[in-house]
Amino acid sequence: GDEVGAPNLTDYTCWNLVNFTVIPHWGSDLFKDKYLNERMSQVYSESVQPFILCNDHEYVEVQDESFKIIDSRTEK
Repeated sequence: GDEVGAPNLTDYTCWNLVNFTVIPHWGSDLFKDKYLNERMSQVYSESVQPFILCNDHEYVEVQDESFKIIDSRTEK
């Protein structure tokens, strides 16, 4: 693949550790064409799970049965 930071990524399969799909790099100009022309149709056709859209400053923290979205710019 031609992914920035993940050149050997061959698919988007996860380990089913959570019941949601994280959509990373949301709003990034570097990934805009990928999402519009490829990824969103793949995600919608392959997943029935809820989506969590994360920009380049956010990550999902999972603890026990709950999760929260953390913005690294305001993290303490």
